[in-house]
Amino acid sequence: MSKKTKILIFDEQQPYFQQDWHWFYAEVIRLVPANSAVLDIGCGRGELLNYLRDEKACRITGLDASEDAVAVCQDKAIDVIECDVEEDAIPGVYDVVIMSHVFEHLIDPCGALKKLRDNLKDDGHLIIAVPNFSDLVSRILYLLGKNVKRFGDTADDRRLGIQPAGHIQFYNKGTLAWLLRKTGYQPDEWSYDRTPFLHRAAAFFPEVLVRWFLQQLYRLPHALFSRVIVVRARKVQLEERERTGITRAKSE
Repeated sequence: MSKKTKILIFDEQQPYFQQDWHWFYAEVIRLVPANSAVLDIGCGRGELLNYLRDEKACRITGLDASEDAVAVCQDKAIDVIECDVEEDAIPGVYDVVIMSHVFEHLIDPCGALKKLRDNLKDDGHLIIAVPNFSDLVSRILYLLGKNVKRFGDTADDRRLGIQPAGHIQFYNKGTLAWLLRKTGYQPDEWSYDRTPFLHRAAAFFPEVLVRWFLQQLYRLPHALFSRVIVVRARKVQLEERERTGITRAKSE
């Protein structure tokens, strides 16, 4: 496996990869039609696929660059492929392709999006979930001097940066929509994470009040108040792209 894929490696020593379920799965699941053929890129431990199979009668396939993740999925009787989405040919054609917290790790996101068009049916959909780098809290933290990303996971690292060290791309709703249109997709539904903040208990009343106020804001369905953005985008045919000028940025 090439060096450039190392940022995507599943590492069971890290707490994140020890979890079967992640809080942002709910918004992804909502956008997946029942009875779909689904490919989950960066499937990790496979629990998102398990849910889609058991609760929405989907025909599921996982894909991960890590042989450890592949082994975990195989133990759960999940059909899984070990390959790199950026470097390797991806077999199969699907109704839905999911990239949940994978897209921010890709070196060439445009190349990956163009490649995945061949893995989607003509009426197929791509679902992407990414951290939102320009939500309200992040914007405030930038003004206070925090870096966009941290370079490790120690307490000091967390005081200096916001997003994990493995993130090499940073998206908000506008940049994600532009990339999708540029590569032949049309966003047709957006979803926003409204999970309450899970921080340590505040010590002083002003801090408690600020956190309460932010929690109320972050229940609103808007990109400004969401830590994670999820989009479902349909594959657009060439003739429609030419007719609508969908590959152009809105500013042109």
